[in-house]
Amino acid sequence: MAKKITSAPAAKGDIDFEKELWDVANELRAAVAENQYKDYVLSLLFVKHLSERYGVRKQENPAFFSGAEI
Repeated sequence: MAKKITSAPAAKGDIDFEKELWDVANELRAAVAENQYKDYVLSLLFVKHLSERYGVRKQENPAFFSGAEI
C-alpha cells in the first residue's frame, strides 16, 4: 500500500494572508450593503499596501528601524 505524502501543517504563527482577506471579504458581503462594500475593501487593500511598503523599507535600512544610532 502506498503512503500518502502530506505537507507539514503550518506553524500557528504563520498566517495565510490571502485566505484571511478572502474570509473577511465573505463576511462583509453578508453584513454590508453593496454600495458600502467598496469602502471596507479599499481600506483593507490600503492597509495591505502600507504593510508591504513598510517591509520593503525595513529591508532597505534595517539600522533605522532597529533604533540603532547611525
